[in-house]
Amino acid sequence: MQTIQPSPLSTYLFHQPSETSERNELAYQATRVQDVFTSISPAASASAQLQKVLPVVGENFIKTLSKLTIWEVFSFPKQEVLNETKLEQLKALVLEGDASAQYFLEIYQFINDTDDQRVKILRDAAMRGNSIAQFVLGFHYAKGKGVIKDPIAAASWCRKAADTLCEAKFNFGLCLLKGKGVPKNPEAAASWFEEAAQHNYPQAQHFLAKAQFAVGLHYYGEGEKQDQRLAFSWFEKAAQLGNAEAEYYLSRCYFRGEGTSIDQKLGAYWCKKAAMQKHATALLILGVCYANGEGVKPNREKAISYLEQAGKLGKTMAWELIRMLNGDQ
Repeated sequence: MQTIQPSPLSTYLFHQPSETSERNELAYQATRVQDVFTSISPAASASAQLQKVLPVVGENFIKTLSKLTIWEVFSFPKQEVLNETKLEQLKALVLEGDASAQYFLEIYQFINDTDDQRVKILRDAAMRGNSIAQFVLGFHYAKGKGVIKDPIAAASWCRKAADTLCEAKFNFGLCLLKGKGVPKNPEAAASWFEEAAQHNYPQAQHFLAKAQFAVGLHYYGEGEKQDQRLAFSWFEKAAQLGNAEAEYYLSRCYFRGEGTSIDQKLGAYWCKKAAMQKHATALLILGVCYANGEGVKPNREKAISYLEQAGKLGKTMAWELIRMLNGDQ
């Protein structure tokens, strides 16, 4: 289980503050951190007052936590975000009965716990159905942090969290796409990526396109599963999301009449789309298109330009074609 450029918790779990003053923003961030940990620890008080504890825990502690991604909150390395003096002040507030101080002391202790202690806390919360705990527990199993590395358990906990947590939807899609802890299933992966994309999760559309292309390639192959119409349909979906491989295969379908009727103009159109993303084979084919006038008007200069680009990307045939265009023997 992994992620690409994960977003802070605020991106999809919390509303942004309505007031923008620095003091209100800091209080908002503190409340946001408190909300996350409340979901893990039922003993914590989400309604605790923050006036006394904010000056003690400090701006750095709160801002550091509030900017972390879900699993970073619960798995980043131990760090002394509170110095000894501040920690003693926090403990003094706890002795006075300040619920918010008690809460942030628990947070501090949690992030400085050993991995196996964190896992125990997370497992208790996960068993109660807490989606954040389920997701982070899956991360611990995936990385072998505090537990024996277990891809199946990682995928299982991620799947439980995926019912309600956007980041888990994305990561379970990755499990299905790569076959980590679950049987490889690009079509099911595409469904989860699509859900994550609907929530504007970073990179979801990119991986949705990769999954759609993988499904298309599955149906494009040989044997009982071959279905060129289905392959064309999946290539088209992925190409519309900008996947270069899908753009190339879609052009190939149009040129060959695979899963659709032959259409050289559309073949050249999608081939050019892929070529613009430096797809080596697409550059080679596009050069041939301009040389022969297939789907485009013949243009020797463009043909040579695209073939040169293909050659530089390792397509040695391109150099031979250039020599032929130049009349060299």
